[in-house]
Amino acid sequence: MKGKKLLCLMATVALAGAVTGFAEEAKGERQPILSDQTKDALSNAGAGLLSDIQDALQKAGDTIDKKVKSAISKVCLGSWRFVNGKCATTITCLEDGSMEVVQKNNGTTTTYRGTYEATLTQIEFNVKNQTVHTLFTKKSDARNELWTIYYRLASDDTLRVYSESIPDDGNGYDFSAPTLFSAVK
Repeated sequence: MKGKKLLCLMATVALAGAVTGFAEEAKGERQPILSDQTKDALSNAGAGLLSDIQDALQKAGDTIDKKVKSAISKVCLGSWRFVNGKCATTITCLEDGSMEVVQKNNGTTTTYRGTYEATLTQIEFNVKNQTVHTLFTKKSDARNELWTIYYRLASDDTLRVYSESIPDDGNGYDFSAPTLFSAVK
């Protein structure tokens, strides 16, 4: 709204100056259309308008960036499981930015929890906690690790994943090889 008012003011001042200039020119006197004071006022107002436009564009750019990141991270949302004999590895990415990787290996369940950020091709998983649960014990440890997990949506219910960061499962499966994870429904 401020920009529209400024534009109307500028147009009014220019029109008034032009009319005055024509009237004075008709009398034979040639005066400048805009006074130096008016030029300074318009220049200052223009700088303010430019600053307002830059701020608006920055805010719009930030909003678009957030929406794009949100749309991208939704590709990997949900739970995805890989089963290898009696061992299973499940990756879960939630909308709130939290993530966990659960590995069930021959009676032991290891859960890695933390937060993530996703791009079109990779997930940066910031592991904050590891819990190892057996039939009789449960042990939690704080972690501070960054795992890189590369992925690609192979179909609506299949995610191709590979990562050198995900620990091998109980059968020795190495996740640095491309692995198909199925959606958990």
